[in-house]
Amino acid sequence: MKKRLLTLLLALVLAVSLAVPAAAAQTQPVEVASALELAQAMAAPVSTRGSFRARAAAAEPTRVVAFAPALADGYGADRVLHLAAWQEYVLEFSDVETAQRALARLQSDPDVTDCFLDEAVTADDTLAGLWDETASRSWGGHAMGLTTLRHQADVLLPAGRRTTVAVIDTGADCTHPLLAGRVSARSYDFANATADMTDVNGHGTATAGLIADLTPDEVDVMVLRVYDDDNLSKPSRVLTALEYALENGATVVNMSLGWPNAIEKGYSFLNNVLAQAYASGVVVVTAAGNRTQSNPTGDADDVYPANQAAALTVSAVDRSRTFDDSYSASGASVDLCAPGSYVTVAAPGGGTAGRSGTSFAAPHVAAAAACVLLAQPGLSAARVRQTLYSYADDLGDPGRDDEYGHGFPVLTQYFHDRLCPGRTFRDMPEPDFWSHAGLDYCIGAGLMAGTSAVTVSPEALASRAQIVQLLWAAAGSPETTGTLPFTDVAPDAWYYAAVRWAYRTGLVAGTSAATFDPDAPITRQDLAVILYEQSGRPAATGGELAAFPDVGHVAGYAYAALTWAVEQGLVSGVGTDDGVRLTPRGYASRAQVAAILMLYCDRETA
Repeated sequence: MKKRLLTLLLALVLAVSLAVPAAAAQTQPVEVASALELAQAMAAPVSTRGSFRARAAAAEPTRVVAFAPALADGYGADRVLHLAAWQEYVLEFSDVETAQRALARLQSDPDVTDCFLDEAVTADDTLAGLWDETASRSWGGHAMGLTTLRHQADVLLPAGRRTTVAVIDTGADCTHPLLAGRVSARSYDFANATADMTDVNGHGTATAGLIADLTPDEVDVMVLRVYDDDNLSKPSRVLTALEYALENGATVVNMSLGWPNAIEKGYSFLNNVLAQAYASGVVVVTAAGNRTQSNPTGDADDVYPANQAAALTVSAVDRSRTFDDSYSASGASVDLCAPGSYVTVAAPGGGTAGRSGTSFAAPHVAAAAACVLLAQPGLSAARVRQTLYSYADDLGDPGRDDEYGHGFPVLTQYFHDRLCPGRTFRDMPEPDFWSHAGLDYCIGAGLMAGTSAVTVSPEALASRAQIVQLLWAAAGSPETTGTLPFTDVAPDAWYYAAVRWAYRTGLVAGTSAATFDPDAPITRQDLAVILYEQSGRPAATGGELAAFPDVGHVAGYAYAALTWAVEQGLVSGVGTDDGVRLTPRGYASRAQVAAILMLYCDRETA
């Protein structure tokens, strides 16, 4: 059985404990736990002693976290918790000495892939770069094109589409105007094992508020607090919060935190979970890190988990889209760059503040990833990454570089390409007009081309050649063989392959034995006949046409086809001065054909 990472967590005791000999310790039965239950069991304060900066050094961890398929014994632990989904064990001990002895034994256990003591980490290490600026300039959303979807989601996005971004941070002021109504009910405080995500630091409010401000209301923000009121956390909290996010439907995770390798001490507790997130389609975004006392060179490759391949790592640029070397880390781990300097963020209490740091560049990319997943639900994490790379402006040296990564994502064109490709045409109807959706669908799916580089001519009549070309494209452009009897269809005509396919499959016939009449406009009833034939002549009840006063104008050969088409909602009446009429012999416009074909394709794939 393949080994999986096993984490050993050590809690900090508040008073001096007496060492308990390993032989005397009694191991409790293994308790199976969910990520939430594990978090609740480990929510004791990190420390209450010493000054702020001394707390990490004074930590006395008594929990060990280990990853393995199974543990043969409890190594003298007073309590053993098992998170089966991640092959993770948490061993609780009464004193530091016993925990350290257990850690040494676990490190030599061949079934244990990794283990560590659960030590304290200060916000000094993870959240550096948060500071006030004299001038606050909000510019990131516009620069990345995110405002396109933010302000037009009701038009561009199908109804009911949603996604969730988890923010693993210091909590958030969930009553802030930017977050009101956007916070997921599955948010949780892993520091105190409560549903109260109060943010005493402000960092989490800033990152969560940015994501909410940069995305439409269809994006839920799952706030996961891992820092306590003293700005202290533990690696285990971050691990458990990430596991919880994956178990509770997050599609994007923002982690504007990290530790220098000096603090990492060799353990790779997040690696397996990060890899699982990537494999399951969840995009985990991390900050590249800032120049700090613990990372004076500003090397992102020395920051964990930013240096992990499964993380999407973000450096920071200023308003001119220039790498800000005054604080931003760089290195081979950098994947993208984003606005990080002089960014306007939410502040606890309802206000805003100016901030700089890679902590605020990462949420811009997390927001962009969420928007991509709104436009294309179900994309793999690799495809989301590639999409962001493809629509990124290449800054710095040509190609990927250590400061800008693959570049600065700008999604304006992406939204047009994926959600509204027809906007490239000057005569495209407005989004709220009846013909917009069908034309947009056919253009975006490659079924319909413009009549010129800048026009789509929605009111122009659709020709017989155009119809068979549309249907041929919708069928996947299948190859057919054989000759055509039509003297008016030249072998080099743009519609030749489509007409041959339609003729050889029996979908269409000529207007005579020797002519196809490709440029002739098609009637509504003839379009219904073609779709009816392609669907295999399905049965219809026969009563739908009686409501139309011009039902007598329907040709005998088209009656069954029109009955079916009306019954399926593909063809509807046309408003005239004489009321709603079927107009079976009326010619179909390109807009009408596009609307009918969109409904037909949706019906075929439902």
